[in-house]
Amino acid sequence: MKYVHNYDKRHLKAGQEYLNVPLFSQICSTRIMANNSSSDFQRKEEIQTVPLLLQKGSRVINVTTFVNKKSLIRHQNAKHSGMTYACGTCGKIFEYIGHRTRHKKICNLGPKQFDCNICGKRCATEGGLRRHQENHQGPSKSTTKKAPKRKIEDPAPVSSTKRSTPFPKPRKYFRCRKCVEVFENRHNLWVHGMHQHYQVGGSLQPMPWGPNLAPWENENGTVDEALREVYETAEPIILEEHRPEPVVSTYNFPIDNGISIQQLMQFTEDIYRREQHAFHLNLVFGIILQNRETLSYRYFQPYNNYTVLDTPIYISRREDLRKLFLRLSRMDITTHLLRNRPDTKWIPVLLTNVVFTIYSTHYPLGIGIVPDYLRNHHGIVPLEVNKHTGQKYDDSLCALRCLAVHRGYDVKSVEGAAHEYYKQWSNDDITFFQGISFYEFPKFEELFKST
Repeated sequence: MKYVHNYDKRHLKAGQEYLNVPLFSQICSTRIMANNSSSDFQRKEEIQTVPLLLQKGSRVINVTTFVNKKSLIRHQNAKHSGMTYACGTCGKIFEYIGHRTRHKKICNLGPKQFDCNICGKRCATEGGLRRHQENHQGPSKSTTKKAPKRKIEDPAPVSSTKRSTPFPKPRKYFRCRKCVEVFENRHNLWVHGMHQHYQVGGSLQPMPWGPNLAPWENENGTVDEALREVYETAEPIILEEHRPEPVVSTYNFPIDNGISIQQLMQFTEDIYRREQHAFHLNLVFGIILQNRETLSYRYFQPYNNYTVLDTPIYISRREDLRKLFLRLSRMDITTHLLRNRPDTKWIPVLLTNVVFTIYSTHYPLGIGIVPDYLRNHHGIVPLEVNKHTGQKYDDSLCALRCLAVHRGYDVKSVEGAAHEYYKQWSNDDITFFQGISFYEFPKFEELFKST
């Protein structure tokens, strides 16, 4: 080590090497153990503060040893510079900034929340409670004797006693991050957050069953209060209004167990009328589950990682809604929900809402209106209208017309080439041709030798 206290430099002679030389000061009584070997200081057992008594002349001084520069600077700032650190909450003064940092973590916690189950004392931290409970396990203070001072040459005593019984685990509390209220379990914390802090951004939608009986009401007049409590707690999520956004929009529709594919398609038609551009669509259900063993209820919030469709479906025209209808018709909703639950003890008992997630694009909905920035671009051929009639194309030969232009045909003479290409593609009537889908492009490229 080559870090010496400023007061100690006058005790050194010029040219003296720092080889295990105890350096101390008459002013601050601090000794620095110098060593050229840096590896010795990296060992954990060497990095410690060791009290030592040295005889200097006729005076005995108490010496404290440091083994790195950081500890030396920390000692100088605390003992010789007069610097102090005050807590901004309670005003308590500390010599070391680390002590103030540790104190602020406890001081800002508010009321003490860890109770001792032996004497009832309240502690601010779990570690403080653990240290307090150690006092109950040892002898009383009246019979405790002070341990004799140990010289530096004496080896450290090894304790062979082990705790016979573990300390009781302190009670765990759950604190709300938005206020200072504390709860005993996560469920109460979640209920508090739904009632006090969840922002719905407006009024809620009406109940899906209208004047009929609610799912928790039976015809004989009995009411399932547990199911009702879970539903009313999650009402801000179940009855939330739609949230249209420029990029990702969510459309929430409250439902019940009587939902059908036709109702889901009505919701999709409503979304299609609201959107102005083509979009990708996926949907997910919110459900209330019941435990088979305890018969307790819980609400499963609709998340995007439990969607009904494996991949979002692309909707660019009204005919694409037919694809969604076919995919939903082949699917059993109840089977889908059970498949997504890894714990089979929880079974779905009530469908509460369905959330459609819409990922918007910049392509307009409909038959295909070419934007102005493409229509006016000199390097792009829009092929939007027939050059002979001036009318928009009403068929699905777009890919074949593009192939004709790619092979050198003039824009005014692509119609004949497109019909000839269709005869090579299919023998069916051209009137019922729906166009070339994305999955047919490999066949298209292989047939026409084009990419």
